[in-house]
Amino acid sequence: DSRPDPLRARFEGLVQQYGRLVRHVVGRTAGTHAESLGEDVEQEVLLALWTQVRAGRDIASPAAYLHQAATRETIRMVR
Repeated sequence: DSRPDPLRARFEGLVQQYGRLVRHVVGRTAGTHAESLGEDVEQEVLLALWTQVRAGRDIASPAAYLHQAATRETIRMVR
């Protein structure tokens, strides 16, 4: 099937548009731990985003959602 998957396209668009935000939040929140935690936090946050998109949930403010998710996940991993 060569038709594009609309859910995947939506997810990839959000990642393209807001991926840098997640990395920025990790850097500000984790401080000296940012480098070692960055990829893990990003992976967890993007998995949560994919779960929301795949479930068909409308994310009214993707920037706010990703900022909150990245902050929460960074704090969880620093502890």
